[in-house]
Amino acid sequence: MIIACIITARKNSKRIKNKNLLKLDNLDLVSHSIGQAKKTKKINYIAVTSDSDEILKIAETRGAIAIKRPKRLSSKYSQSEMAIIHAYKFLLRKIKIKIDLIVFLQPTSPLRSEEDITKAINMFLRKKSDSMFSASLFKNHIWQTKGKLRPINYDYKKRTFEQQKKNQINENGSFYIFKPNILLTNLNRLGGKIDYFLMDSYKHLQIDEPIDMELVKAAYKYAKKNK
Repeated sequence: MIIACIITARKNSKRIKNKNLLKLDNLDLVSHSIGQAKKTKKINYIAVTSDSDEILKIAETRGAIAIKRPKRLSSKYSQSEMAIIHAYKFLLRKIKIKIDLIVFLQPTSPLRSEEDITKAINMFLRKKSDSMFSASLFKNHIWQTKGKLRPINYDYKKRTFEQQKKNQINENGSFYIFKPNILLTNLNRLGGKIDYFLMDSYKHLQIDEPIDMELVKAAYKYAKKNK
Protein backbone atom coordinates (compact mmCIF):
# COMPACT_ATOMS: atom_id res chain seq x y z
CA MET A 1 0.00 0.00 0.00
CA ILE A 2 1.32 3.44 -1.00
CA ILE A 3 0.41 6.31 1.34
CA ALA A 4 1.24 9.90 0.46
CA CYS A 5 1.19 12.78 2.91
CA ILE A 6 0.25 16.17 1.49
CA ILE A 7 0.92 19.29 3.57
CA THR A 8 -0.70 22.55 2.48
CA ALA A 9 1.00 25.82 3.43
CA ARG A 10 0.08 29.14 1.80
CA LYS A 11 2.36 32.13 2.34
CA ASN A 12 -0.34 34.73 2.91
CA SER A 13 -2.53 34.87 5.99
CA LYS A 14 -4.97 37.61 6.84
CA ARG A 15 -4.67 37.45 10.62
CA ILE A 16 -1.08 36.26 11.19
CA LYS A 17 1.71 37.10 8.75
CA ASN A 18 3.58 33.99 7.53
CA LYS A 19 1.89 31.87 10.17
CA ASN A 20 3.12 28.60 8.63
CA LEU A 21 6.68 29.77 9.37
CA LEU A 22 6.07 30.59 13.03
CA LYS A 23 8.51 28.86 15.37
CA LEU A 24 7.47 26.30 17.95
CA ASP A 25 10.33 24.97 20.07
CA ASN A 26 12.78 26.60 17.60
CA LEU A 27 11.27 24.80 14.61
CA ASP A 28 8.89 26.28 12.04
CA LEU A 29 5.41 24.80 11.76
CA VAL A 30 5.97 23.36 8.27
CA SER A 31 9.02 21.47 9.52
CA HIS A 32 7.00 20.13 12.46
CA SER A 33 4.47 18.61 10.04
CA ILE A 34 7.16 17.16 7.79
CA GLY A 35 8.89 15.66 10.83
CA GLN A 36 5.68 14.05 12.06
CA ALA A 37 5.04 12.56 8.62
CA LYS A 38 8.62 11.25 8.35
CA LYS A 39 8.32 9.52 11.72
CA THR A 40 5.10 7.85 10.58
CA LYS A 41 6.55 4.68 9.08
CA LYS A 42 3.47 3.87 7.01
CA ILE A 43 3.83 7.06 4.95
CA ASN A 44 5.83 6.51 1.76
CA TYR A 45 5.92 10.00 0.23
CA ILE A 46 5.70 13.49 1.72
CA ALA A 47 4.82 16.54 -0.35
CA VAL A 48 4.41 20.21 0.55
CA THR A 49 2.27 22.37 -1.71
CA SER A 50 2.81 26.11 -1.37
CA ASP A 51 2.99 29.40 -3.25
CA SER A 52 5.93 30.44 -1.04
CA ASP A 53 9.46 29.88 -2.33
CA GLU A 54 10.72 30.02 1.26
CA ILE A 55 8.36 27.26 2.38
CA LEU A 56 9.21 25.14 -0.67
CA LYS A 57 12.93 25.52 0.10
CA ILE A 58 12.31 24.35 3.66
CA ALA A 59 10.35 21.37 2.31
CA GLU A 60 13.22 20.32 0.06
CA THR A 61 15.76 20.77 2.87
CA ARG A 62 13.63 18.54 5.11
CA GLY A 63 13.41 15.83 2.44
CA ALA A 64 9.87 16.46 1.21
CA ILE A 65 8.73 16.90 -2.38
CA ALA A 66 8.15 20.61 -3.04
CA ILE A 67 5.16 21.47 -5.24
CA LYS A 68 4.66 25.02 -6.48
CA ARG A 69 1.01 25.89 -6.00
CA PRO A 70 -0.53 27.91 -8.85
CA LYS A 71 -1.70 31.43 -8.06
CA ARG A 72 -5.28 30.49 -8.90
CA LEU A 73 -5.23 28.00 -6.00
CA SER A 74 -3.49 30.29 -3.54
CA SER A 75 -6.01 32.97 -2.59
CA LYS A 76 -7.69 33.16 0.81
CA TYR A 77 -10.85 31.85 -0.86
CA SER A 78 -9.17 28.83 -2.46
CA GLN A 79 -10.36 25.47 -1.20
CA SER A 80 -7.74 23.13 0.23
CA GLU A 81 -9.25 20.31 -1.81
CA MET A 82 -8.24 21.95 -5.09
CA ALA A 83 -4.65 22.38 -3.89
CA ILE A 84 -4.58 18.75 -2.73
CA ILE A 85 -5.87 17.52 -6.09
CA HIS A 86 -3.19 19.56 -7.88
CA ALA A 87 -0.50 18.11 -5.57
CA TYR A 88 -1.86 14.57 -5.94
CA LYS A 89 -1.72 14.73 -9.74
CA PHE A 90 1.79 16.19 -9.56
CA LEU A 91 2.87 13.30 -7.33
CA LEU A 92 1.37 10.72 -9.69
CA ARG A 93 3.39 12.13 -12.57
CA LYS A 94 6.55 12.24 -10.47
CA ILE A 95 6.53 8.86 -8.72
CA LYS A 96 4.59 6.95 -11.42
CA ILE A 97 3.02 4.68 -8.80
CA LYS A 98 -0.61 4.35 -7.74
CA ILE A 99 -1.35 6.17 -4.48
CA ASP A 100 -3.79 4.27 -2.26
CA LEU A 101 -4.27 6.76 0.58
CA ILE A 102 -3.69 10.45 1.19
CA VAL A 103 -2.88 11.85 4.63
CA PHE A 104 -3.59 15.59 4.71
CA LEU A 105 -1.78 17.66 7.35
CA GLN A 106 -2.12 21.35 8.17
CA PRO A 107 0.94 23.02 9.75
CA THR A 108 -1.26 25.19 11.97
CA SER A 109 -2.25 22.09 13.99
CA PRO A 110 1.18 21.11 15.35
CA LEU A 111 0.13 19.29 18.53
CA ARG A 112 -0.64 15.96 16.88
CA SER A 113 2.02 13.24 17.11
CA GLU A 114 3.29 10.58 14.75
CA GLU A 115 1.58 8.06 17.07
CA ASP A 116 -1.77 9.77 16.39
CA ILE A 117 -1.25 9.51 12.63
CA THR A 118 -0.08 5.89 12.79
CA LYS A 119 -2.98 4.79 14.99
CA ALA A 120 -5.43 6.62 12.72
CA ILE A 121 -4.06 4.91 9.59
CA ASN A 122 -4.33 1.52 11.32
CA MET A 123 -7.91 2.27 12.36
CA PHE A 124 -8.73 3.45 8.83
CA LEU A 125 -7.51 0.15 7.36
CA ARG A 126 -9.11 -1.98 10.08
CA LYS A 127 -12.52 -0.32 9.72
CA LYS A 128 -12.26 -0.24 5.91
CA SER A 129 -12.98 3.47 5.87
CA ASP A 130 -13.16 5.68 2.80
CA SER A 131 -12.32 8.87 4.69
CA MET A 132 -11.48 9.90 8.24
CA PHE A 133 -11.05 13.08 10.26
CA SER A 134 -9.28 13.75 13.53
CA ALA A 135 -11.58 14.72 16.36
CA SER A 136 -11.77 15.81 19.99
CA LEU A 137 -14.56 15.38 22.52
CA PHE A 138 -16.91 18.36 22.46
CA LYS A 139 -18.56 19.41 25.72
CA ASN A 140 -19.77 22.97 25.04
CA HIS A 141 -23.35 24.16 24.81
CA ILE A 142 -24.13 25.66 21.37
CA TRP A 143 -26.86 28.20 20.68
CA GLN A 144 -28.28 29.33 17.32
CA THR A 145 -28.45 33.13 17.14
CA LYS A 146 -30.04 33.53 13.69
CA GLY A 147 -33.76 34.10 14.09
CA LYS A 148 -35.05 32.94 17.43
CA LEU A 149 -32.32 32.24 19.99
CA ARG A 150 -32.32 28.50 20.64
CA PRO A 151 -29.98 25.74 21.82
CA ILE A 152 -28.69 23.29 19.20
CA ASN A 153 -27.02 20.43 21.04
CA TYR A 154 -28.81 20.29 24.39
CA ASP A 155 -32.04 21.05 26.21
CA TYR A 156 -31.50 23.96 28.60
CA LYS A 157 -34.45 22.68 30.66
CA LYS A 158 -32.52 19.45 31.29
CA ARG A 159 -28.98 20.73 31.66
CA THR A 160 -26.47 17.86 31.46
CA PHE A 161 -23.13 17.31 33.13
CA GLU A 162 -19.99 17.39 30.98
CA GLN A 163 -19.41 13.70 31.69
CA GLN A 164 -22.70 12.88 29.96
CA LYS A 165 -21.63 14.41 26.64
CA LYS A 166 -19.57 11.50 25.42
CA ASN A 167 -21.36 11.27 22.07
CA GLN A 168 -20.40 14.73 20.80
CA ILE A 169 -17.16 15.29 18.90
CA ASN A 170 -15.45 18.20 17.22
CA GLU A 171 -13.79 17.86 13.80
CA ASN A 172 -10.54 19.48 14.90
CA GLY A 173 -8.75 19.86 11.53
CA SER A 174 -5.46 18.34 12.69
CA PHE A 175 -5.40 15.71 9.95
CA TYR A 176 -7.54 13.86 7.42
CA ILE A 177 -7.10 10.50 5.72
CA PHE A 178 -8.94 9.62 2.53
CA LYS A 179 -8.84 7.55 -0.61
CA PRO A 180 -7.94 9.54 -3.75
CA ASN A 181 -11.14 8.51 -5.53
CA ILE A 182 -13.21 10.07 -2.72
CA LEU A 183 -11.40 13.38 -3.22
CA LEU A 184 -11.64 13.29 -7.02
CA THR A 185 -15.28 12.17 -7.15
CA ASN A 186 -16.69 14.46 -4.46
CA LEU A 187 -14.15 17.31 -4.64
CA ASN A 188 -14.19 16.88 -0.88
CA ARG A 189 -11.84 15.31 1.66
CA LEU A 190 -14.78 13.49 3.24
CA GLY A 191 -17.14 11.01 1.63
CA GLY A 192 -18.13 7.37 1.42
CA LYS A 193 -17.73 5.56 4.74
CA ILE A 194 -16.61 8.34 7.08
CA ASP A 195 -14.91 7.56 10.40
CA TYR A 196 -13.09 9.62 13.01
CA PHE A 197 -10.00 9.28 15.17
CA LEU A 198 -10.33 10.67 18.69
CA MET A 199 -7.36 12.67 20.00
CA ASP A 200 -6.47 14.15 23.39
CA SER A 201 -8.53 17.27 23.97
CA TYR A 202 -5.60 19.73 24.00
CA LYS A 203 -4.57 18.66 20.49
CA HIS A 204 -7.55 20.45 18.95
CA LEU A 205 -5.73 23.79 19.20
CA GLN A 206 -5.14 25.50 15.85
CA ILE A 207 -3.17 28.66 15.13
CA ASP A 208 -5.56 31.15 13.55
CA GLU A 209 -5.23 34.17 15.87
CA PRO A 210 -2.10 35.62 17.53
CA ILE A 211 -3.18 34.37 20.96
CA ASP A 212 -3.49 30.82 19.61
CA MET A 213 0.29 30.58 19.28
CA GLU A 214 0.72 31.23 23.00
CA LEU A 215 -1.87 28.58 23.84
CA VAL A 216 -0.18 26.08 21.52
CA LYS A 217 3.23 26.81 23.08
CA ALA A 218 1.81 26.15 26.55
CA ALA A 219 0.13 22.92 25.44
CA TYR A 220 3.30 21.78 23.62
CA LYS A 221 5.38 22.40 26.74
CA TYR A 222 2.86 20.48 28.84
CA ALA A 223 2.88 17.53 26.41
CA LYS A 224 6.69 17.34 26.36
CA LYS A 225 6.82 17.43 30.16
CA ASN A 226 4.20 14.71 30.55
CA LYS A 227 5.33 12.30 27.81
